[in-house]
Amino acid sequence: MQIKKITIAIAMIGAGAVINAHAAETVNKVERVEVTGSNIKRTAKTGATPVQTISRQEIAKTGATTVAELIDNLAASNNGYSQSQAVGDSGKPGFSGANLRGLGTSKTLILVNGRRMANYAFDSAGVDLNSIPLGAVERVEIVKDGASAVYGTDAIGGVMNFILKKSFIGAEIGGGLEQTFDGGGEVKKANFSFGFGNLDEDNFNIFMALDVSKQEALAAKDRSYSRTSYIPDKEINKTSANTFPATILNGPGGKPVNVGYLTGCDQPRSIPIANSNFATGGNCRFDYASIIDIVSPQERLSFYSKGTLKVDDNTQLFADYLFTRNVGTYSASPVPVSSATTFNGDDLLYPANGKYDPYKGTLGDLKLQWRAIDAGARENEATSDQHRFIVGAEGEVAGWDYRAALVYALNKTEDKYTNGWLYESKLLPAMLSGVINPFGPQDAAGNAALNASKITGKVQSGETSNKSADVQFSKEIYELDAGKVGFAFGGDVRKETYTYTPEAILSSGDILGGGGNRQSTNGERLVYAGFAEVVVPVLKNLELQAALRYDHYDDMGSTTNPKISFRYQPIDEVVLRGSISTGYHAPTLDDLNRPTSKTNTLGNYDDPERCAATNSPLDCNLQLNLVQGGNKSLTPELSTNYTFGFLVEPVKNLSIGIDYWNINVKDRIDSISDSTIFGDYAKYKDKVIRKARTAADIAAGLPGLIDYVDSKSQNLGELRTDGLDVSILAALPKTEYGTFRIGMEGTYTITNEYQREKDGAYFDSVGQYIDLGMTPRWRHNLTLSWNMAEWGAALTNNLTSGYIDQNQVTDPVSGNSVNRSVEAYSTWGLQGTYRTKNIELTVGVKNLLDTDPPFTNQADHFQVGFDPKYTDPHGRSWYAKANYKF
Repeated sequence: MQIKKITIAIAMIGAGAVINAHAAETVNKVERVEVTGSNIKRTAKTGATPVQTISRQEIAKTGATTVAELIDNLAASNNGYSQSQAVGDSGKPGFSGANLRGLGTSKTLILVNGRRMANYAFDSAGVDLNSIPLGAVERVEIVKDGASAVYGTDAIGGVMNFILKKSFIGAEIGGGLEQTFDGGGEVKKANFSFGFGNLDEDNFNIFMALDVSKQEALAAKDRSYSRTSYIPDKEINKTSANTFPATILNGPGGKPVNVGYLTGCDQPRSIPIANSNFATGGNCRFDYASIIDIVSPQERLSFYSKGTLKVDDNTQLFADYLFTRNVGTYSASPVPVSSATTFNGDDLLYPANGKYDPYKGTLGDLKLQWRAIDAGARENEATSDQHRFIVGAEGEVAGWDYRAALVYALNKTEDKYTNGWLYESKLLPAMLSGVINPFGPQDAAGNAALNASKITGKVQSGETSNKSADVQFSKEIYELDAGKVGFAFGGDVRKETYTYTPEAILSSGDILGGGGNRQSTNGERLVYAGFAEVVVPVLKNLELQAALRYDHYDDMGSTTNPKISFRYQPIDEVVLRGSISTGYHAPTLDDLNRPTSKTNTLGNYDDPERCAATNSPLDCNLQLNLVQGGNKSLTPELSTNYTFGFLVEPVKNLSIGIDYWNINVKDRIDSISDSTIFGDYAKYKDKVIRKARTAADIAAGLPGLIDYVDSKSQNLGELRTDGLDVSILAALPKTEYGTFRIGMEGTYTITNEYQREKDGAYFDSVGQYIDLGMTPRWRHNLTLSWNMAEWGAALTNNLTSGYIDQNQVTDPVSGNSVNRSVEAYSTWGLQGTYRTKNIELTVGVKNLLDTDPPFTNQADHFQVGFDPKYTDPHGRSWYAKANYKF
């Protein structure tokens, strides 16, 4: 069956297309360079493992303005974490993460100049891509066979190495602007570089580079596909019962009532929806999508400086410093207030016969579900600073090439509430005093009471650090008949620390709609490792490479992991290559140490045991408390990775590469999502924790109300994934009309199946949305470029194949529930460039055909109608960039 799948995959690849990842100025000449994946000088095109290289020129052709945007479009990366996903997620404000093979952001090892950064401070589960300045990147090298015995066996998904500029002489200034055709999401950029000193003539070089950028917000209401959470013709209703005007739960005759329903509610923020259980025949429900952002505003600043001193022909000393600051403002809907969102389930009460009581005291105190519209949207500002200092040396000693360095990397992140968040201890008494109007606009006294209830200032902060030292040596140690044997060895030691500190307010549970009960977290670990690598030319056309790495974690124990690979070239036009390795991924410090805390489910759910019986807004279509936390009992994830493929040049100027990859991960660390729990409630009933039953519950034969959903980290079983990577590079002969090239890079995933618990059934996410996402069957990037003298142009295409949607829909003929399909997402870009010795001008259009993200009924993100993991909501946009060297 597996062979059949691979055969079908190869057949389909013939119809696919992909980005030029190995593009060079010529196709029939291979330049030997030192690349990521080995401590011995290798060549990306002829090495034993597939390495994707994206040059500075190729980065420019994508039109990307950030590293995160560049990585989001990689064919081998999926289910990453983008800025759009941070909307409504208080756990990772401002984070963007890479996710090779869809295995998780913590299992893609991110390097800058071959060395580690500090992980993101709020969960220590990966490097924030926003901390890498795109303007300083010279190239990106990606090792996709994973489980690196060279850089760290925690790289189960693979390695991304961002190579920054090594030296620079002169000065360069530039800037850019990007604007959408439909408004919103504008981006402005500026950059400046300066350097002096020639290593060969002056024996030193010093340079610095500064980049700043600002991205404006994109509101959900500004795009037709995202402006509402109520789409009844597509069976979408993510509206909230915590609404404005408020719902009175103890209405006439014991039925709930919304007095605003008969006058049309407060559209578009609040919309009327019929409900026979209400005394008025319907209810106002809050449409949160009408007022949220789908892309948050960001401001970024990065500074990079490096100094190099040439001591002699065999020794160079260097020091560099990288600093980035990312400031994001995240806006969610106004605070929901009711017994479902108060910390202890206390009711929101309005006093009998208060001046806004529509029943003039006849019902007693009114029990409410309410949305604090006049308090404004809940806004928080997250600031993340990344520092990395390195001092080191490289050169040659006693015939050995060496390099060594000391590294100190630090990430500090702070989150502030700036508007809209309310103290429970202040708001509930203010409502009970009667001064706040839950049914209409506020007067001066009501606004004053709301303002007095607001929480502002810092609420949480985090810090991660990575202090390390490394050294490595390499040389050709022996000569065989087939060539020279290369050998490298070395070691490193690093100390990782992680501290998460919530302010008192975040630990108190006194935040309405904020979960609360956050506790401080801290942890540290010491890791030391040794490795060796050898390349042996067995025959003139057969080369074997072997590496072995030993790692010791002071909190997890020791592990030894090998990697063996080969390269065989039976004829000049064909290279066969393959590798096998094992991986070891320790739980993150947050996975182990994070105390239990409450947040909110991303989806809305009916109580499977109460909703049908009560039809109550306290039991139906609810956003619930979600409990998350670490687990001291977690064990490491273990993997086996192997690849096999070929590179062929059937004719001059045409190169085709296909590599099969296979990854098996045991004891994977994850949590069971709320959508999975409610999607199979009978199985995961023990994850839904209820309050004590009341006398009325006992009389009706019902369980207690849902208190929270348990979603703490655990070891969940195995994950098995495999597929094919394809690269194609072609060039037409040079003509009087210029030079034309086409480059393609694509990934076809055959399986991505995993267990939700040990020894349980396997679920395959390829081409279908299950749990928290899906794995695309096919992704590709394509670049068609043209160059003639100073002029250049590029046409690009990014495609993600369609899939089965998260939720089934009702067939209009049979009335049965059936799967629905999400369309493939394909966007085109066009760019033109004029380049001289001193000036470079670029204009371009992204999403040339203005393709909307395909509709999906996913319920796992704040955004409605599309999935921010796989699509870009900006729509068609134009951009212009200019750089001047002097």
